[in-house]
Amino acid sequence: MGGGSEGRQVTENPERAIGKLEGQMTALVAAFETLAEKSDLGRSRIYSELEHIRADNAESRRDVSGLKRQLDEYALTIADVKKWRERFIGMQILIVFVTGSVVGTVVAFWKWIMVKVG
Repeated sequence: MGGGSEGRQVTENPERAIGKLEGQMTALVAAFETLAEKSDLGRSRIYSELEHIRADNAESRRDVSGLKRQLDEYALTIADVKKWRERFIGMQILIVFVTGSVVGTVVAFWKWIMVKVG
């Protein structure tokens, strides 16, 4: 209200100035109510998303605990399989050693026979 003509309008026509103020106040109240409604909607959306995240978190925890339980159940089986694998490798080494010994003995015996016969 820096202009001189506006100051004269207020003094010349106070009812018009009061009407303008009432209109501005009504607009301000409406803007405030709109802002409050948007704020309420925003808050409700945030709470809804937060609840959704909490539900997802709880479901993930249940899934992880279920997987841990299954892993604990399978741990004994896995340990048994590892033991059998180690035993199988040991048996392979033993079979190779025994076969090599038998073949070596057969070759030595065959050579001895060839020397005697031959």
